[in-house]
Amino acid sequence: MVARTEPYRAVLRIAKVKAGSLDRLSRHDTRAQPVENDDPGRGGVVWLTDATDPASAVRQAIAGLDKPPRANAVLATQAVITANHEWFGEGAERRAKAEAFTEAAMAWARANMPGQIVAACRHDGEAAPHLHIWSVPIVETAIAVNRRRPELGKRPCRRLDYNGLYGNTRESAQRLRGLQTSIGAALAPLGLARGKPKEQTNATHKTTRQWKAEQLAALRRAKAWEAATKAVAVGEIVGLEGPPTDRLPAFAPTVAADRREALAKAIEPDRGPILAWIAEWAERLRKAAEERITRIAGIAVQEAVRLVKVAEQASGRGRHTPSLPSRQPRPAQRQRERD
Repeated sequence: MVARTEPYRAVLRIAKVKAGSLDRLSRHDTRAQPVENDDPGRGGVVWLTDATDPASAVRQAIAGLDKPPRANAVLATQAVITANHEWFGEGAERRAKAEAFTEAAMAWARANMPGQIVAACRHDGEAAPHLHIWSVPIVETAIAVNRRRPELGKRPCRRLDYNGLYGNTRESAQRLRGLQTSIGAALAPLGLARGKPKEQTNATHKTTRQWKAEQLAALRRAKAWEAATKAVAVGEIVGLEGPPTDRLPAFAPTVAADRREALAKAIEPDRGPILAWIAEWAERLRKAAEERITRIAGIAVQEAVRLVKVAEQASGRGRHTPSLPSRQPRPAQRQRERD
């Protein structure tokens, strides 16, 4: 394993919560709405406050305000605090680090999160334990008792003021950078560091929906490649067919029609790259077959030449075989023949 040269990063994300998303985000935190990548075997939801329903806690805090929120107001903020899952580890190490991380993160949140914290929990079932901290941007100001009668003075007023706590568009970015720096310092004793500023990474923020859509698309492409490689390995796909502008997988004659349809559908999420890979694989297979045929043909020619030479050598020995010397009669035999 290659040793890390940089520390693991602390992650802080703060999102606005308005009336339209309040219940949906609350259901996610309470797990009333199932989460696909949540593994109950790792652990469930650990509540860090008395409130265990963020939506109800936010509404209860708003109900006590002196001034009701305007339409489309920011009712709360939801902070997500976590770190890379590799830093947490597994088993007992994961549980110990999750507890230490929670203690440090909650201490930071109580001291630094703008507004009033109304609910907080930790999710242990996903890849990395992470905290969800809900805060209502309540401020207390003084307003005139009667605008037409200034002599009556002012009275205290508790109301929502997200911009007052986080600033407007320009000020908000600066204040959020300050929060990133402060949480990095709070978690430094655990071996974590502040996330790199956007000016260094040039990263662009993705919404949860965008990120999940990208992950789902990547999963579908992975499954498409798995189906294609298996089909090629077992000989179901043997190449490509059709015109160059509309290439299709070529199936072995033994592959049934319904199986062909299923395979064509399975590779559709990444069809172009998969067909290009099949074409490259078929070309390599063709070249390997040609090389093998050429090699076998060369061996056959060499063997034929050898056999011809053997035959010629055998024929040559038959033409030039020396005759045996004739047997000469012995002297006594010659004398009898003369007599």
